[in-house]
Amino acid sequence: MTRRAAYACAVALAFLGVLGLPASSVAAPAKVPHIELHLSRTVVVGGDPVTVTARANALCDWIVTFHGERRHTIARSIRTTFVTPEVDHRTRLNIVVTCVVHTPPGKPKPVPPAANSGSRHDAQALVVRIPAAATVDPPLTIVPGGIVEPPKPPHHPGGLPNTGGPALWLVLAGLLALLAGAVTVQRSLRRGPVAFAVERLS
Repeated sequence: MTRRAAYACAVALAFLGVLGLPASSVAAPAKVPHIELHLSRTVVVGGDPVTVTARANALCDWIVTFHGERRHTIARSIRTTFVTPEVDHRTRLNIVVTCVVHTPPGKPKPVPPAANSGSRHDAQALVVRIPAAATVDPPLTIVPGGIVEPPKPPHHPGGLPNTGGPALWLVLAGLLALLAGAVTVQRSLRRGPVAFAVERLS
């Protein structure tokens, strides 16, 4: 059975050669590019922008996708900004960045016609190139928006919390007592000499 299959393949190749169809070959893929990626932030409030910056060691066909949006350019680096969606709970999405090594299309090269093909025209060699590619998909955490209020301290009337400060009414009572004492002392100083003089005269 194996011999029959080999014989059939040989007959098919010979038939293609007689027809003078173009030959084809597959070129080895280029070296896989190295991508350096940076996100302006990894945790963002929904509705805020996030900037993606990527660089590679080769000329790339860049394809950057995020939440249904797609950006494309041909360069060694790319910088683009997306607006994050608004969410009602903590959500994790990925930014997918792909670099396909850019190779300009090549022209077919003429090759001698196959032996005994009977063709007067040169056949064309079709070279199929497999471009090298690399993909990175860093995660982005999106949190709900809203005003974040600072925690409220416990209620401590008349003084700083946890310092044992006096109540406000105690402070006022102390000030009034101090004022009353000062008035009493002043009156005593005014009456003192008069009382002393009266005592000596008597």
